[in-house]
Amino acid sequence: MNRQATQRILAAGTFAALFAAGIANAAIRPPQDGDRDRPQQARKEHRQEARDEGRQQARQSVMAQQVREARQAQFQQRGEDRREATQERRDDRRAAVQQARGERRDWQQDRRDDQREARQDRRDDQRNARQDRREDRQDWRHDRRDDRGDWRRAARNDARQRIAYARYQQDYNRRMRDFHVRYAPRYYVRPAHYRYFYGGTWYTTSNYGADVLRQAVDWGYREGMRAGRADRNDGWQPDYRDSVAWRDGGFGYGGRYVSRADYAYYFRQGFQRGYDDGYFGRMQYGRYGNNDVVIAEAVIATILGLQLLR
Repeated sequence: MNRQATQRILAAGTFAALFAAGIANAAIRPPQDGDRDRPQQARKEHRQEARDEGRQQARQSVMAQQVREARQAQFQQRGEDRREATQERRDDRRAAVQQARGERRDWQQDRRDDQREARQDRRDDQRNARQDRREDRQDWRHDRRDDRGDWRRAARNDARQRIAYARYQQDYNRRMRDFHVRYAPRYYVRPAHYRYFYGGTWYTTSNYGADVLRQAVDWGYREGMRAGRADRNDGWQPDYRDSVAWRDGGFGYGGRYVSRADYAYYFRQGFQRGYDDGYFGRMQYGRYGNNDVVIAEAVIATILGLQLLR
């Protein structure tokens, strides 16, 4: 605004100078020879025309100056607009870069948090697995201690009356010792592929664990068949819970992929059905195959009720 005001003052000064110069030229122009002969009115008109011509030239000069000022102001305005647009683009790019950096920092922080949580979850799972293994070993030792006492008492009380069952119990103990010599119990954990339900709780296991559970039902059925036949031969009242194999519930357990408690539960499910078939001399839940009895696949599927997770 100061520059424009200065230009306008200069233009006004130029106009005044030109106007004064025109009047002075008209006033001091020497008279010509023809002027002396002209009447006074003609000389006045001539001076008036000269003054009008000077004013016209002054106005044209002022208009030209104003046009130049307008163009210059327009150019300046365009330059300022371009500078402002350039600055706005720079600011937008800077803001976009800052936003992208902030989003990347947030993403990296979220990723670090997820990795930290995943590591913590793995540590918790390992800790829980170790705790479960310790508890399973303690339960197994307690069960074995109790079962040994029960076996001794049962052997003393029923030695004369349950000859076939005593033979079965001796054979079971021998096979159990042989199994634990060949397979040292170790508990392995694998990614879950199936889930199963018992005791009011859902549990998960891998493909290997599902095979172990199927094996538990099948081996339980075979042991139940032997125990039921032994009680039938002795003329004993049917009671599968009185059998040493049912109380132990761990025959065939190698400590892999499932806990001993889960294995024992499904072993006893198969044992109960095998005991009924062996005691009553029927094949309701199983069949003969490879010189031995095996439980039917449909019965295993019904007992386990495995549901595929993925």
